[in-house]
Amino acid sequence: MARKVSGFADKLRKQMTDYTVHCPVCGESIQFVKHIVSVTSKDGKSIRFKEKVERVCKCNRQEIFK
Repeated sequence: MARKVSGFADKLRKQMTDYTVHCPVCGESIQFVKHIVSVTSKDGKSIRFKEKVERVCKCNRQEIFK
């Protein structure tokens, strides 16, 4: 199978393209962060961890990182 030869312009275009998702409110790029919260059971003997993947931008950064 033949390999595609890309020129300098193709490499430069790929480097300059922004593939991130941007927030519609503030316009900043959105980062995905795993938020882990420890939860104790009703009897108080065991601890569970609740994991959630959150989308963080300038709008909701203060709410998530309390």
